[in-house]
Amino acid sequence: MLCAAYIVPYSPLLLPMIHDEVQDKLQKTLSGYHQAAKEISEYHPDTIVIISTKAFGYKDYIHIAPGDAASGSFAKYEHSEYALAVEYDTVLVNQICSLAKHNHIPAGKRGEHSPELDTGTMVPLFFINQYMSSYRVVRISTSEVDFEQLDRLGQCISAAAEDIDRKIVIIVSGELSKRLSEESPYGYHKDATVFDQFILSSLKDNDPKAWDNINPDLVKASGQTILGALQMLKGAVSDTLFRTTPISYEAPFGIGWLVASFHNKDLNIYRDLARSAMLHYWKYGKGMTKIDASDQGLKRRGGVIVSLYLYGDLYAYAGTIHPTYPTIAQEIVHNAQIAGFHNSQKPPLTKEQLMRCEIKIHILSEYEPIFFIEDLNVKYDGLIVTSNQKQGLVFPSTAGIQTPAQQLALALKKGNIDADEYFTMERFQLEHC
Repeated sequence: MLCAAYIVPYSPLLLPMIHDEVQDKLQKTLSGYHQAAKEISEYHPDTIVIISTKAFGYKDYIHIAPGDAASGSFAKYEHSEYALAVEYDTVLVNQICSLAKHNHIPAGKRGEHSPELDTGTMVPLFFINQYMSSYRVVRISTSEVDFEQLDRLGQCISAAAEDIDRKIVIIVSGELSKRLSEESPYGYHKDATVFDQFILSSLKDNDPKAWDNINPDLVKASGQTILGALQMLKGAVSDTLFRTTPISYEAPFGIGWLVASFHNKDLNIYRDLARSAMLHYWKYGKGMTKIDASDQGLKRRGGVIVSLYLYGDLYAYAGTIHPTYPTIAQEIVHNAQIAGFHNSQKPPLTKEQLMRCEIKIHILSEYEPIFFIEDLNVKYDGLIVTSNQKQGLVFPSTAGIQTPAQQLALALKKGNIDADEYFTMERFQLEHC
């Protein structure tokens, strides 16, 4: 299965042993690269598929590196002591080639120009190797065949991984516009920046399909070499609900360096479970029944409120202040599905909204009875007051609340409880996830 995909630059300038003197100018990209590499390691992929714009390729043929293994070094940058060797995933390569042949796509292992690893492969692996070591590689070159064939080969990559039950991550290694300033060795073009902004906007809008309609004049003006690789990536993710996220962008030396991710996993276990529950409901029209609650944090009991935000604004929420299920995991799944698809005030989430929405989860601890308002710390304690069937709740750190008396007054007001009535008080803590 395809776990995730990333776009990264390939410049050896990013490696500290080659050009240490410019490292301070590249901090945005370096930080983004390390974030991407760490995320990749957390997926524990069996194989990393690298679509390299620096690997030798053909105009009319998509070359896939053959053989069992390959190696390379940075000798041309006067650092031959840094060498890298990889083991190729021959089974996955053969399956991709078989599917390509079946679908009449001009791709395969013929015509290898050089077995040595290129910088477009080695630079991403330099960062990834700092976080993981056990994986195999598939190396694919770019080509000038039409977009449809590149898209279809991307589909073959994902399908091949499914066929042989392989967990993969895809990396597009390349640069965006090469003519962003006079500093660029490729020259300057006034429209080059528009290409980069187009790509960035499509990622922010979760719309890789926009790449099909980019202005050819704009492509030519930019001097880019990455669009073919992006088309393969688009094909690979086309049947999966991936969210696209620009991680970093800068243009040192007049060249666009982008780090971006395609994933459907939230690295926070609570938000990941909530999104997985909504994805399952969107896809199958019914609730998720198999819930992974192996993490101790998900086995607890507590009330849970799931809130969904679109473009920074609250879209919908659902939850309970008292636990209704044996575990927090079950609370999250139930409330996420309610918030996303059964909210009386909002229509069900669309596919695009589901992938773009920000999820916030509030977990309420077990309640503790209190008898004096002096026992409240308004910064850390929430308050529930109850009188017969009426109930009022105030979260900790509520804006405008500075004293326990103010917190009590607001709770009574929310519950429509008169201060002269008999009521009980309970405090709780709120965990933000």
